[in-house]
Amino acid sequence: MNLLDKVLTLRPGNTVARVGHGSRVPLLNPRELLRALARAPVSLPCLPVQAKGALPGLLRAARSEDAVLGLACPHPLSDRGAPERFVLAAHQVAAESEHARPLFLQAGPIRVARADADTLDALKEGIYRVVDAGFSLVSLDLSRLDSYEAVEAVTALVAPVTERELALELTAPAPSGGLVDAYRTLLEGLRQWHVPVDFIRVPEAALGRASRTWACCGPWWTWPPSTTRACR
Repeated sequence: MNLLDKVLTLRPGNTVARVGHGSRVPLLNPRELLRALARAPVSLPCLPVQAKGALPGLLRAARSEDAVLGLACPHPLSDRGAPERFVLAAHQVAAESEHARPLFLQAGPIRVARADADTLDALKEGIYRVVDAGFSLVSLDLSRLDSYEAVEAVTALVAPVTERELALELTAPAPSGGLVDAYRTLLEGLRQWHVPVDFIRVPEAALGRASRTWACCGPWWTWPPSTTRACR
């Protein structure tokens, strides 16, 4: 068994179900990448893909840098077929170029505008579609909610992600006492419900530059954790 064969054994089941067992494209769960890289500060770049035509160049750049790459679908719930089209397009281009570096696919950030039952039920149905399409990372934007609404919303929405042990990323709820306090309230609330969070997304306005995602690979109170994932 060569190295690629070993890497392929780490693919999440939902992705394999979408692209087929015979695929040689290493579409991985970023949670597995975090485990593999936990002892070294690293950056996991993740870029939004607005058009299929951008994929060959992005994959070529990743091969040139010998880098892991995340591909984000910015609007995965725009219509019912959007998640499947994105995953199949990314897989097709990667397969045609014989891309052998690890990839991961992100859905979102998906904006959670309200925490009422009707909104959350509709979003949860959409997240199930995203997971069934083969995405291994779901990103939720909670910036329209306060911290307590955000905890309620996440606990109502995460079943499609946690059932398959996929990765979860969160954007902070609206801060009332500062960004760190908003995240602390959110993460402590989710810990009580045993909701695993893999990444937290810090918006551009808070950094004065491109947004960045911190990996939650240390204790809940560690800020910032050691691993980052650069986003656009």
